[in-house]
Amino acid sequence: TRSYKHFGDQRSQINELRSQVHRVASTHGMIAEQFFPLVEGYPWDPKNFKFLGSPVDGIAFESDQVVIVEFKTAGSQMSRRQRDIQKLVEEGTVFFREIRLEA
Repeated sequence: TRSYKHFGDQRSQINELRSQVHRVASTHGMIAEQFFPLVEGYPWDPKNFKFLGSPVDGIAFESDQVVIVEFKTAGSQMSRRQRDIQKLVEEGTVFFREIRLEA
């Protein structure tokens, strides 16, 4: 007869495999996002895009505007943090500040 410990070991292995798959998918997604500004249909100059990765994918620094960019595919949704950032932009509470450090 098999012990319940055997099933616990299998559950641990399955959970570890799930974690590995999630890490690989996340890494793959972040790598792919760096190339999205190069695809046809990207509305700004790809040379002006700076990749951040988190909490948004990046920022497009155009001569007449600065655009916070979040790429989504298929049915993916923005995170709560991304929606909060979008709301701050819409409310006009995003600012530019120069911070000078004295040596």
